[in-house]
Amino acid sequence: MTAVVIGFGNRLRRDDGAGQRLAEWLARRRRPGLVVRACHQLTPELVALLPAASRVLFIDASLALARPQLQPLLATPPSAAEPFSHALTPQQLLALAEQLLGAKPAAWQLLIPAHHLQLGEGLSPATAAACRAAWPLLRHWLKGDA
Repeated sequence: MTAVVIGFGNRLRRDDGAGQRLAEWLARRRRPGLVVRACHQLTPELVALLPAASRVLFIDASLALARPQLQPLLATPPSAAEPFSHALTPQQLLALAEQLLGAKPAAWQLLIPAHHLQLGEGLSPATAAACRAAWPLLRHWLKGDA
């Protein structure tokens, strides 16, 4: 089985691109049995990665944190009141994979503290430091210890 890492966020909104940047850095290291995607947002097309995955990690930025956090995730189907969109949450993507393909990989999210989401490129110094601080959590997950 394969492990999948999906880093996402808007690189044109400064720290919101932290997930993409971490995924791109990891992809350059080319680990066997690891599929890495960096993307602007989670779209239904990403469901195709999940049937062969035993584990999946979503990496995203969050304004609500002081330090990086690794958290387990469960699939959450969208409610009937929610309009279906081309952009999904990690929980909705997991639910879609289960509904359409029967895929149920174990899932986690790695959240990176964000400080500046205004228009612009590049991470703030605080979020760049948080990305470096997230590496032990990412290595822990990659070893299968999470």
